[in-house]
Amino acid sequence: MSIDSQNGMHWALLGLYKHIDVLKWFRDVGEKRFPSIALLARIHLGKISSSAYQERVFSTGGIVMGPLRTRTDGRRAERQLLLRHNRDELVKMKQDARKATSQR
Repeated sequence: MSIDSQNGMHWALLGLYKHIDVLKWFRDVGEKRFPSIALLARIHLGKISSSAYQERVFSTGGIVMGPLRTRTDGRRAERQLLLRHNRDELVKMKQDARKATSQR
């Protein structure tokens, strides 16, 4: 894959990372040129990793796919987990939809 810049230069992106220290480049050049990406990277990469959420999902998966639920296939179990662990987002989406329809 290559990108055409304004100068007509081509970069082989897949091979470029082998020759460039991306982190060093971003600290030296990219952070100043792309401040919004730098902010997002700081927010996303600065989080302390915790496995608590994954452990809760795994525990719920054990209940959903337990021995008493013999008819639950993989797709249905996945949907149940998504609905269960995104319940707050679903409530917000419903409230936003109600507000949008009532403002018409």
